[in-house]
Amino acid sequence: MDQSTINTLKDPAYFRNLTYPERSKRLKLKIFSFKPSISSERARLITDSYKKTEDLPMLKRRAFGLKNILDNMSIYFLKDELLAGNLAEVPWAAPIFPE
Repeated sequence: MDQSTINTLKDPAYFRNLTYPERSKRLKLKIFSFKPSISSERARLITDSYKKTEDLPMLKRRAFGLKNILDNMSIYFLKDELLAGNLAEVPWAAPIFPE
């Protein structure tokens, strides 16, 4: 990458002038329409697993806890998304990581 390209990318004005495809605009509006919140889903799943595996060594309890999270966590897909994946059951939710 030459120096002029690096200088262009460092300039904040360059990014303000970019145009976004309609799909990106719709997705951004949809995501920002959700109210920021805290998700307790992960905490509930890991806690349930820890209660069921109290007699096991901690390493196995953590493994079963992760399995429970991966098997039971909510998954959502928003219209216009090209990449799927989430940390909580709704956009703009911060998960609690008790482990």
